Amino acid sequence: MWSEARFVGFDTETSGRDPRTAEIVTAAVGEQEWLLRPTAPIPEEATAIHGITTEEATARGIDHLEGLVAIRDAIVGVWRDGGVLCVFNAPYDCTLLDRELRRHGLAGFEVEGVVIDPFVIDKQVDRYRRGRRQLVDVARHHGVALSAEEAHGALADARAASQLGRILAGHLIGPAEANAQQASWHEEQKVSYAEWLTDQGRVQQARQVRAETGWPLLSV
Repeated sequence: MWSEARFVGFDTETSGRDPRTAEIVTAAVGEQEWLLRPTAPIPEEATAIHGITTEEATARGIDHLEGLVAIRDAIVGVWRDGGVLCVFNAPYDCTLLDRELRRHGLAGFEVEGVVIDPFVIDKQVDRYRRGRRQLVDVARHHGVALSAEEAHGALADARAASQLGRILAGHLIGPAEANAQQASWHEEQKVSYAEWLTDQGRVQQARQVRAETGWPLLSV
C-alpha cells in the first residue's frame, strides 16, 4: 500500500501570508529548487522570514513565469511517475501555485494524484496535544530533523514534509481514499476552529475561516 510509495515534498517561500495574492519567491519539489525573479518588491516582513531580498531574487532568480511552469511540471511529473506529493498545510502552497498560474494567464493547478498533508493528519490523530503545530514543531515531535535555522528554506522544508508524509500516511485508509479522507478531516478541523473563535468572541474571524473551503486547493 504505502510501503512502496515514493514520497516527494513540495514547499514554497513567498512574499506574503495570503496564498491568493502572494508570489512564490523560492520553491522545492523533491530535490529540485527554484528561485524566481519577483514581479513586485518582496516585503521586508517576508524577507525577515526566509532571508531573500528583492535585490537577490532579481539578480539570481529565473523568469517568474518560467519558474511557475517548471514547478507545476515537476509536480505533475511526480504524480505521473506514481509518486505521492507531501505538502505541509497543503491549501497554502497548492492554492498559491494555482493563483499564480492563473494570474499569468495559464490554466490553474490541477490535482492529478495523491497529496499527503502532514499538518492535517497530525492534527486529526493527535488533536489534544498541546503546543504549536508549525512544521518545525511537528517535525520535532515525530523525530524528523529540521532545525529552526533550516526552517523557512523551501528545500529543507520539502524534505521534512516528505519524511513526515511517510511517517503519517499509515493513518490513512490507503492511496485511493487519501485525498477524500484528508479533505473531510480538514473541513472538520476548520469547523471546530471556527466554533472556538466564535466562543472567544472573534466572530468576524470565524466567518472568514468558514468561508475558506476546499482542500488541497481553496475554492475562494
